[in-house]
Order: sequence, then structure tokens, then C-alpha cells
Amino acid sequence: MRKELKRLIKQNCEDLESSPQTFADIYRIIFRPRDYLLCESFDGFRTHQMTYGQMADRIESMASGLYVAIGATHGYVGLEIENCPDWIAAFWAILKSGNKPYLINCRHPQSLTEGIIKTLNITTVVGKDSTRLPVRFLSVDALQGTQPVPDVFEDEIALSTSA
Repeated sequence: MRKELKRLIKQNCEDLESSPQTFADIYRIIFRPRDYLLCESFDGFRTHQMTYGQMADRIESMASGLYVAIGATHGYVGLEIENCPDWIAAFWAILKSGNKPYLINCRHPQSLTEGIIKTLNITTVVGKDSTRLPVRFLSVDALQGTQPVPDVFEDEIALSTSA
């Protein structure tokens, strides 16, 4: 397994170096090995495992749902989720749908976040349960679709630091 992992990492690095190095290229390379374990999460009762292939399917579905909901605006969409598998799926789905994720720091004061939302002209936030922000909210659990998304992958993100 270790030899196979080294070979995969070497191949991925070579493929990325020989590509234009866009987020679309990174996505394609990251999610190519469909059967490997990507992550585990714990819901308080049991551990859930997710492979790269399962995550890619979730990303595709979420990107389709987001594309249907708002289209490829090529603008910023807030991402307001704590670190978990849903964050990974939403991050890539926003990019794949032709939008740019703004990684919201949930620990910032609301007034600071609202100022950044206004500066970036954000009208939609993707999150888990709800948002405290004065924008349209889309739940990751509701973002599902089957319509293929056109090739509109974005190549930019925004984030705020703890400064």
C-alpha cells in the first residue's frame, strides 16, 4: 500500500505540474482515485467513512443544485460551515458551479463578516443549518441535483484571517 501511495502522489504531482494548475485541474487530480478513503466523521454514535468517489458524487450533486439555484454568477458565495465533510463538498461545489467561495470565519464578530459580505457583494451563503447573516441561505443538505453542470469552474477564493 505504501508503494502504491508513493506512486499515486508522484503521479499527481507530475500531472499538476504539467497542467495549467487551475482549481479544475486540482479537483480532477484529487478526486481521480475513487476507492481510497478520503475522510472519517463521527456523529456522536458511530464513525462514517467517505471515499474520494463518494465525495466526488456529493460534490457533483451539490454543484448541480447550486447551479440550478443561482447559476454561474462568477461572484462570491459565502461558505459558512465548520470543518467537516460537508465543508469539503460545499467548497468544491461552489467552485464547480461557476462561483467563488468566501470562507467565512464563524468566530469573527457579525459586523465584521457583514462588512466583508457587503464588500464582496455576496447575496448567498451555503451552510449547514442557518445563517445569522442578512443574505439568502442555502442548506448543504438541500443542495442536490442531477443536471450536469456546464464547464464553468471558477479559479478564485476569498478568506478572512483572524488578524
